[in-house]
Amino acid sequence: LDGDGVVPEALLYGGAGLDSAFALVSSAILETGHVPAPWRTGAMRSVYKKGDVTRLLNHRGVVLSSHIAKWFERILLPRLLAATTGVDELQAVANPGVDVRAQLHLLYDVDLANGGVWIMTIDITRGFPSTSRDLTIAALRRHGAGGRLLRAIMGLIFDTSVVVGMRPGVDTEAVSLGVGLLEGAVLSPALFAYATSGLLDALRESDLGARL
Repeated sequence: LDGDGVVPEALLYGGAGLDSAFALVSSAILETGHVPAPWRTGAMRSVYKKGDVTRLLNHRGVVLSSHIAKWFERILLPRLLAATTGVDELQAVANPGVDVRAQLHLLYDVDLANGGVWIMTIDITRGFPSTSRDLTIAALRRHGAGGRLLRAIMGLIFDTSVVVGMRPGVDTEAVSLGVGLLEGAVLSPALFAYATSGLLDALRESDLGARL
């Protein structure tokens, strides 16, 4: 069950009537950019990891988002990728033809060619929640997104909120999120990739950093 109370089975078995209704709603969103509030509201839940169950740090917060919104986002995502220029050639998200498998094969080839390879990983703390929406929209425009598609994406990522589960069946009031991309949303990984697409180019042009 997601934040708007719709279970996936309702979408799977809703039939032609549901498909027609969803098509009408989707067309209206593309025309107006107005997205229903439940689609922009995440439901935060605490998932126990390990250790003392009474310690907050032994739980991980996950955000559940609307199944209907995800349905709509899955329609938008291929249109976004088709309408925009690609991100960095080595980026595995928002880069048609490149995925994690392609990156693994690339690392394997480098390893064979050099007799070994060092890998450094960088984890951006709270990457999605701290991403500037204005920066994201500017990046999308720079990559060629516009018109109804961009209007619908803006309707999805602005004025978002989250409710926090206190106990089964009881949530807090919706808390407005002033910044960031909604965790759990289908579009968020691609939008994050576009927002950070200039980072690798800037690093290369700066001629800074370490090379091993």
